Amino acid sequence: FSSRSRHTRLPTRSRGLGDVYKRQILLIAALLATTAPVAARSKMATGLADPAGGGPALADVKAAVWQKKVETGKYPKMWALWSKWGDRGGQSGCVKGYGSCYFPTEAVKWLHSKGIIPIVWWIPTQPGNWEAGKFERYKRVLWGKHDYYIKTWARQLKKVSQQTRKPVIVRWAHESGGTWFPWSVHNFDNTKKTYRKAHRYIVKKFKAVGARKWTRFLWSQVAAEKDLFPGDDWIDYVGLTALNYGADRDNWKNPKDLIDRKSAAAKKISRKPLIIAESGSHYLGGDKAKWITDFYNRAWYKHPNIKGIVYLDTDHPHLAIGHPDWRFVKPDDGSALDAYKALQAKSRFRGTIK
Repeated sequence: FSSRSRHTRLPTRSRGLGDVYKRQILLIAALLATTAPVAARSKMATGLADPAGGGPALADVKAAVWQKKVETGKYPKMWALWSKWGDRGGQSGCVKGYGSCYFPTEAVKWLHSKGIIPIVWWIPTQPGNWEAGKFERYKRVLWGKHDYYIKTWARQLKKVSQQTRKPVIVRWAHESGGTWFPWSVHNFDNTKKTYRKAHRYIVKKFKAVGARKWTRFLWSQVAAEKDLFPGDDWIDYVGLTALNYGADRDNWKNPKDLIDRKSAAAKKISRKPLIIAESGSHYLGGDKAKWITDFYNRAWYKHPNIKGIVYLDTDHPHLAIGHPDWRFVKPDDGSALDAYKALQAKSRFRGTIK
C-alpha cells in the first residue's frame, strides 16, 4: 500500500512544483520585458543654445560654452551656432571674416575637440533687408541662384568633419511653417511645396560635393506638419519645438503631456529619430525646476525615439520678441539651475549624436 502511495503521489507533487517554477519564470520574464527598454535605451544628448555664443567668432563661442560649463557642471553635448546666408558684412559675396554667412570652421573644430556636436542654424535671410526676398524665397534656391554659396559652405563642412571625424547637424530654415520668420511659407511666393523641394535640392548639393556623409540634416518645425515634410530619405532627424510659456500665455504646460505629444507627432510622419530642437520653460506660473526634471526624465524613460534635447538658455533675443526669460538662472533661487545640473550629472544624459 505504501509503495503504491508513493508512486501515485510523487508525480502530482512534481507537477505542482513545476507549475510554481513556471510561474516564477514567467514573472521574471515579465519583469525583464518591462525593464528591457530602459536598460537598452541609448544615452540621450543634451545641448544648449545661446546667441551670445553662436559664432562665428571663436572667442565668443569659447567664452559662452565655458560659462555654461561653469554654471551646469558639464560641457554640453550639443551647441547651437548661427550662420545667416545674407549676412555678408558689407561684401558682395560671402567672405570669411565678414558677417556670419560662411561656415564657422574654427568654432566647429573647437567644439568637436571638446566632444560637442555643433547644430548650425543655417538661416536663409539677409539681416536688415529681408523684404527683398533675395535669400528668403525658396524659388531662388531652386533656380540655382545660391548654388555656389551652398556648395562652398558644404565643402567647408566636409573638410572640417573629415579632419575631426565628427558630424555637424544642419538646421536649415527652421520653423518655416510659422508666420514669424522671413523665410516662412506664408511670405513672398513661398509655399509648402517649394519649401520641400528646396530642402531636397540643398541635400542634393551636399551629396554632390561629398558632404552628405558628414551632415546630419535636422528638419525642424514647431509642429510635425506632413505637408512640410521632405521625406525620410532627405533628413536624418526630425526636430520639433517644445516650449512652456507659463504665465505669459496663461497656460502652464504639463511636461509629460508636452513631450508625449511631440514624440507621438514625430512618429506619425517619420521613422527617423527625434531631437527637441528648442525647449524651455518660463519661471512664472509653476515650478520650473520640477518641469525641467520631469521633461528630461520623461523623454528618456518613455521615448527612446528622442535622441537629444536642446535648451534655450538665453534671454536674448527672445525677450525682444515677447518670449519669457528661459535661462536656468531664473528664478533667482537657483532651483532650475540646480535641477539641470543634477540631470547633467547622470550618464544617461551624456550621449552624443553620431
